[in-house]
Amino acid sequence: MQTQIDKRNSPRIAINFPLKLFPDVEASVVDISETGIRFDCKGPVLAEDISLLMNLASSKCQKFEKVPAKVIWHKSLPENKLQCGARFSLLDKNYFSQIRDFIFASFAKKASASIKDKDLKIKVEEFFNKSVRQYHACFSELVMEIERGRFLPEDIEKKLTTFTNELLLKAEALAKMVNNDIDMKKIKAVFRQVIGCWVYKSPIVKMAYDRPRGYPGDFELFEIIYKNKPLAGNKSIGYYCDKYFLNSDYAMAARARKNRMKNILQDLLENSNLSTIKLLNIACGPSREIRELFSDKLLLSEISEKKVIFTGLDNDKDALEFSKSALDNLPPNIKTRFLHENVLDIFRDPKYYDLIGKQDIIYILGLTEYLPERIFRKLLNFLFQLLNDKGMLVVTYKDKDITFPSLAPEWFCDWNFIKRGKEDLIDAAKELGTDKYSLKIEREGTGTIFFLILTKI
Repeated sequence: MQTQIDKRNSPRIAINFPLKLFPDVEASVVDISETGIRFDCKGPVLAEDISLLMNLASSKCQKFEKVPAKVIWHKSLPENKLQCGARFSLLDKNYFSQIRDFIFASFAKKASASIKDKDLKIKVEEFFNKSVRQYHACFSELVMEIERGRFLPEDIEKKLTTFTNELLLKAEALAKMVNNDIDMKKIKAVFRQVIGCWVYKSPIVKMAYDRPRGYPGDFELFEIIYKNKPLAGNKSIGYYCDKYFLNSDYAMAARARKNRMKNILQDLLENSNLSTIKLLNIACGPSREIRELFSDKLLLSEISEKKVIFTGLDNDKDALEFSKSALDNLPPNIKTRFLHENVLDIFRDPKYYDLIGKQDIIYILGLTEYLPERIFRKLLNFLFQLLNDKGMLVVTYKDKDITFPSLAPEWFCDWNFIKRGKEDLIDAAKELGTDKYSLKIEREGTGTIFFLILTKI
């Protein structure tokens, strides 16, 4: 997993305002956090210990304050300039609070900059100045308590979950007030800049946000979700952020979805009268449900007289290689094949009917949540045409009416789901001809994700 964990313990905002290095060196701020500052200046390399004359004009402080700092690093710039990073030293409590006020007010104004409605602008700025700032304070306090060893692990998990869920609920309430996709995209981007210094200490959350494979929810991340084990070191704040993600409603629903799909496949294999059964998974990823299914020795014994052909289709070549390797030692009656194809292409070219071939069960776990309506319906129609008589098409979807499970991926990881409900999927299926299938709706164990199951007549 290629991702770099955020080492900061405070949000840093890029902002420009005048700065003086005592007694008379002019400088310009590049960015600032409550623990340090980056600035450009002219002149020779500075001493390690310096004094900064700062005027945080948008805070309560309206005059230059003399702030001690220590230069941590510097680099040369063109025109005999320097860029320096300095850490604040021995700030008194009052000025530390003023810097924090300045930083959160700056983020708040950045988030609300494009909003025209004055009352709504105030609501957005209040969210950052109060709710997000309080979240930051809770995290800071929790980290100090962890370092002092004052809480049991279960108490830390409970506290982190409580104040994180409270923030996400407030964030969703704000989104409903804003009700504008462009404005919300900007607000969420600023939100992630502020809270990233904490939540991205989780290697799992950071990986989900960074999308190292170029798309959300890649096979490596879902392997982590299925294994349900933190990646960060024990007793670190990153460990507890990992735990939060893995214990979130979204992650639990994803695991329950995989288990329910495995049960559907097992029922088909055990009860079908077909001598050859063909299975197709669209956007197969790590093929976890198939791997677990075929690790069941009792099942393998029961279906030993049947021929099973599993086809995994995915646009990620490494996902296919992973699945192929993990399914390498199956009994001779079970065959696998893997197709490296873009799902957006398969319904556009008639060659894919022959390339993929007729199937007895086709299923999609999660992919459709990223597909626009027109694409979704075309894919549904294409896959239905691939079914043999009495074949089954299974499409899973997070219920749009159950909003909370998707909030952490949306706000922390920038995963943008296309929201649909049960009736939306039923309506899309009607285009296939209601006389051509029987329809069943099921839910996985948490109730968050429903299964649209179409059986071809």
